[in-house]
Amino acid sequence: MDRRRQRGSAPKSDEGELLSPKALAFTWVALVVTVTLMVAGILGVLVLLDESSEQPDGVRRFRFVSDTQFAALWRKMTEKNPFFTTIFVNGGAVTSVFFVRKLYEHRKALQVQAKRHKLAKAKKKE
Repeated sequence: MDRRRQRGSAPKSDEGELLSPKALAFTWVALVVTVTLMVAGILGVLVLLDESSEQPDGVRRFRFVSDTQFAALWRKMTEKNPFFTTIFVNGGAVTSVFFVRKLYEHRKALQVQAKRHKLAKAKKKE
């Protein structure tokens, strides 16, 4: 017997899930927000790396980020909670993957629906 059925869950369909227009819009907006949070976390890592790895000659490698207002805000945020970097990078990455998967399943469901419509139209002509 299949392991999924042993646990009591239904077998996964290969058709995907068709999203409503509102859910589709929410998914796209949420994907943009989560990717933005992930990029902010990556830039925050660059700020912290530049701060902690002062070169002997005084050259800072990531000056394009470290000399901005974002860097000052990021330092202030990480002083209060050092886990902000982890939350932003990992949380953004995981939720981005989740929303990309939702969009992929929606596209798959649209393709199955179009194929069914095409087959139904072909049967009607016969």
